[in-house]
Amino acid sequence: MTLTTDTQIPVTAGQVCERLAGVREELSVLARASFGSFTEADAGVVVAGVEQVTRAVEALQTQCAGGIDSGQAWSRGGYQSFAAWWSLHTHRRRSTSHATRMLARDLRERLPLTAQALTEGQLGLEHARVLARFTKSEGQRAQLEDEAMGEGFLVAAAGRMNAEDFTGVVKTWALRTDPGAGDRNWREQGATRELFVSQVLDGTDIRGWLGTEEGAVINTALDAVIGTPAAGDERTPAQRRADALVHLCRTFLDAGTLQPGARIRPHLAITIDYTTLERLLGATGPTCTPRDAFGQPTLSDANASGGGVVIPAGLDYDLLRGTAPATFADGTPIPHGQLTKLVCDGEFHRVIFGPEGEILDSGRTQRLFTPAQTRAVIARDRHCQYPSCTAPPGQGEIHHSIWWYHQGHTSTENAILLCWYHHTLVHQHHLSITAHPAHSPDQPRWWTFTDPHGQEITTIPPPTATHTPPPPTPPQRQ
Repeated sequence: MTLTTDTQIPVTAGQVCERLAGVREELSVLARASFGSFTEADAGVVVAGVEQVTRAVEALQTQCAGGIDSGQAWSRGGYQSFAAWWSLHTHRRRSTSHATRMLARDLRERLPLTAQALTEGQLGLEHARVLARFTKSEGQRAQLEDEAMGEGFLVAAAGRMNAEDFTGVVKTWALRTDPGAGDRNWREQGATRELFVSQVLDGTDIRGWLGTEEGAVINTALDAVIGTPAAGDERTPAQRRADALVHLCRTFLDAGTLQPGARIRPHLAITIDYTTLERLLGATGPTCTPRDAFGQPTLSDANASGGGVVIPAGLDYDLLRGTAPATFADGTPIPHGQLTKLVCDGEFHRVIFGPEGEILDSGRTQRLFTPAQTRAVIARDRHCQYPSCTAPPGQGEIHHSIWWYHQGHTSTENAILLCWYHHTLVHQHHLSITAHPAHSPDQPRWWTFTDPHGQEITTIPPPTATHTPPPPTPPQRQ
């Protein structure tokens, strides 16, 4: 009896178990081999062979799970879920059992070439999981059918790469195929962040989960504190990270209130192609800033319609389709919405490469807002301007339109102080912010926040001065 990958041979459970017993017995014999006596060359050949057997077992397990799931044999015993039934027979966690079932279903329903490559040993289970994870959206599923850049392209890449490099390729492919899905994943990722600091009998237990950007910020800060360990430093890397975290907290507490005019932000290196930046600008739309005959900002025309300076945060994903995403220093691609948030308070350093990769020009750093402009925005807004938030400037960032690049200048007219949390929220949920003019010199401007559907989040009216008539009541949330 020969079992092939393209056809199913009718066999009994007893025949399958008999063959499995033979495989298990042979593996038990091989496990007693004197692996320590092999030369480096021989060890490499043996390891490659073991990997092929491992892939075959992984493919067998996936096929088994998929077949039993589709045949519904597990449900006839009264079990509420496949995961419960699978865990009973494998003694694995239910979460692991559920993941096995979902992978088998993905391979069966939308990744046939991946399933075949897994069975033939061309790729491993790690590669298959990455493919299943980042090919779920409607646009990505449609792209899988493409002959040139579809599933066949990804499977071929998996056969040439390790799991880490392949993950980067698939993430980039997914963002270029469906930019909107990347931002949705970023938004969902942010909602799952958590940190637990629990006092236990002999110390403190710290556990949690953060997104890619937040993790990069923490790693950058910890690496800056750790630096290069001294020759006599016998601490483990984990111990050095723990000490660095405590050092950061102590430094912050010892410094007291942050000085807004001299704050130093964590630096994250981001690489972005010029074409991507141009498309990002086209996908966000310009800031509507009326100007007078002398070129100075004015809100008189906007006042007639009840509006003012608008800072958009939405994106037209159709214009971004096929665009190479920006990346962090380690090559991890960045969703376009997250990129717009990062460039709000960052610096650009121009590097031009020639056709052979040589550096032709390295321009100086250009800051989006000068320190003087930053201080001016802080002096004007005083605290985070998101509705009902009073976070101080030390916890804030300057949010503005990225159309400074197109207009060639920056202006405090299209800038607003937001705390870190609400700055991220504005970009994740594509909120537009409209600035409304002050009704008198001693009254501040006020803002309205609007979602992509035009629904106003809330309105912050300016306080009424005692010596001036009350301003018109702004529209309330519907």
